[in-house]
Amino acid sequence: MDKNKFLVDIRSLRFNLNNFFYNIIIPQYISLSLLFNLGVMGNPNYKTKLFLNDVDVSKIINSNTIYLLGVESKSKTLLSYYLPSSKVIDDSNEINRYKYVITSYDNSLENSDLKDFYISVKKFDNHLLLMNISK
Repeated sequence: MDKNKFLVDIRSLRFNLNNFFYNIIIPQYISLSLLFNLGVMGNPNYKTKLFLNDVDVSKIINSNTIYLLGVESKSKTLLSYYLPSSKVIDDSNEINRYKYVITSYDNSLENSDLKDFYISVKKFDNHLLLMNISK
């Protein structure tokens, strides 16, 4: 191949579309796809991972079962995947039986009887990690 015909044929000013795709578009597509898939760019789980990697939270989640109450479906899926041991609970009336609970009720601790049983360990987004103090 002649050096002058890499992307543009200088003599006839014709654009070589095959070389353009093979040398510019496809490598960029592959590079960006890898960066997004590896979480280097555009990580949608950043706050969840930051919360779970916190030193205090990490100690709790690695040695206990975490119960999920009222967590929206995307967060529930993420937390179920990232937490070593988690269970979804639906009945908020029996919440005082569980040692650690993650809930997405922001004001549930202040506005209910939960403050008699739970204290807030850590908050992320609109979620709270609660610890049962009555156990």
